Amino acid sequence: MLSANYAVGIQLEFFERRFGRRSAAEAADIANVRHLLGQRPQTLSGGELRRAELAAVLARRPDCLLADEPYRGIAPKDHEALTQIFRTMASEGCAVVVTGHEAPSLMELATHITWCTSGTTYELGTPVAAQKHEAFVREYLTATR
Repeated sequence: MLSANYAVGIQLEFFERRFGRRSAAEAADIANVRHLLGQRPQTLSGGELRRAELAAVLARRPDCLLADEPYRGIAPKDHEALTQIFRTMASEGCAVVVTGHEAPSLMELATHITWCTSGTTYELGTPVAAQKHEAFVREYLTATR
């Protein structure tokens, strides 16, 4: 999402100018990347890069976000930061759809669980309801821990 050629701050300013929905500074603050604005994306850790990418999304203020495996390849300490960003976006009216295999982080974040496996889709409902679905617990929750 972010170009390797320009510092994070320059890219966030581009989104601010292009979309005019949130300032680059506010997006950087929400994503906790203000201290990284002068760095290029290729110098960031996986978690820092993911937060910088989400800062660009925050600057756009989309109506919907599909985050495909955002927790993949980042340190567990960064999971909580991403979860908070997704919650902020949802509280502002953005529909946030997150995919992945990191069951603890996804179950903490989710308000509704849809499970896709072996060509079948199951609408499981709330995380509490999903934890009562035997196959989901056996094949997904237990298998990913």
